[in-house]
Amino acid sequence: MSCESSQRIARGIDARSRSNILATLTGLLSTCARAPRYGSRIVTVDLTYPEATIEMPPARLLDRIRDVWHPAEVWLFGRRAQNRARPDSDWDLLRVVSDVTPDALLDLCAAWTAVRDLKIAADIIPVRRAEFEEARTQCGTLAQIVATEGRRIDAR
Repeated sequence: MSCESSQRIARGIDARSRSNILATLTGLLSTCARAPRYGSRIVTVDLTYPEATIEMPPARLLDRIRDVWHPAEVWLFGRRAQNRARPDSDWDLLRVVSDVTPDALLDLCAAWTAVRDLKIAADIIPVRRAEFEEARTQCGTLAQIVATEGRRIDAR
């Protein structure tokens, strides 16, 4: 079974079965990523959970992200997007910015510095729009994992 066809089966599955499917798909994706053909493409799968079950990041964190980077999109991924967060889980956020965003605004240390005074544990990962769109269909990339398992929580 190819990565493309195996991921189509996940639509319409109840939330209880999703973790098993995600584990299976993760194995398939890692197989696809190891395939000898580079640049393998896959279909984006909607494995998202119902809106009501997802805890949103604190408003002051999202406001800071909007004010500093003016992202086109903000994606929540990781345990919080899957409603599997522990009390000490941080916020994993990917911000999609314009293709003309200066390199200085893509720096991870700068991102941490911009939000550290909020005292909210968060990883804020930057990516340019074109890079995100290209990588979101490539097996094993962060963009693909975010687009497949994450939640877009803000779009402009």
